[in-house]
Amino acid sequence: MGHLLRCEALAHALQGLAACEIHFALRGSDQAAARIERAGWKLIRLPLEAGVAADVLASQASELAASAVIFDVRDPVPERSLDALRQRPTVLALIDDESPMRLAMDLIFSPPMPQALSLDGSGLRGAHYIGWDWIPLRQSFAEAAAIAPAALADDAPLLVCMGGADPAGLTFKAMYALEQIEAFVPITIVIGEFCAYEQSLRGLCARSRHRIVLRKAVEDMPTLMRTHGFALASFGVTAYELTALGLPALYLSLTPDHAVCAAELERHGVARHLGLGSDVSEKEIARALCELHGGRDIRGAMAQRARSLIDGLGASRIAAAILEQVDKQDV
Repeated sequence: MGHLLRCEALAHALQGLAACEIHFALRGSDQAAARIERAGWKLIRLPLEAGVAADVLASQASELAASAVIFDVRDPVPERSLDALRQRPTVLALIDDESPMRLAMDLIFSPPMPQALSLDGSGLRGAHYIGWDWIPLRQSFAEAAAIAPAALADDAPLLVCMGGADPAGLTFKAMYALEQIEAFVPITIVIGEFCAYEQSLRGLCARSRHRIVLRKAVEDMPTLMRTHGFALASFGVTAYELTALGLPALYLSLTPDHAVCAAELERHGVARHLGLGSDVSEKEIARALCELHGGRDIRGAMAQRARSLIDGLGASRIAAAILEQVDKQDV
């Protein structure tokens, strides 16, 4: 879901700066395809096999005479497909990816995480932009980040967000952890439209000792986030969104790679990383929640540092850089 949200943010930013015709190319995920089509974007469905999908993408880009192709992918695109794209003066851009694909790109955009900062820049044909300014978030987050936060009471609710699909079931772990706390603030749990176990979660919420509201597929996440005092979340795009809005957070990680990134946010003093979701106990989560809720001054300092770290304008910066490169290459 994070890949899709970043691409949507960039698509809107590109259309806001120029009269761009946007096509989304997607491999798999009927649910993601339905979301793209509901939003009115043009959709290219790619074959499931990664290598074949890349070849089809190159062919489609050539037929469309695409001026730019922006990659935000899980599987690296084969060199032959990138070479095919190079037959035209097409700008190739890459989002948050340290794979060898970067060597063929005109533009690369990365958050300042150890994975990107440790890369050897030799062999790059293009420019690599690394920094908090290059994180693409939806325009609504940029607008919300520009508004001074309201003062929240000590009993401001907790927000729990474990991603659009939450494949590891971390929402369940969060709920079991909360049940170990006798009295707590109101809680909002947000699940995505791709969540497969909504009814089970609703049953747990109904039986909980706490006041829990379960929200699904929230459209206006910035407004919802701003009404909460702190968050428990899985690391991903949501972490950057929370940081932009200055919301102190505890993070669980799905992968070792995510753990490195979440630990970097902790190093900057804007969050705490509890560890891999598979390793952290419910007792540890409960203890960390109580500590963060009880540390008003700590939360205030975390919020202030977070708001100064990410301003939410990354999508606009990336879009402008891509359009400038398109002009340079006379596409």
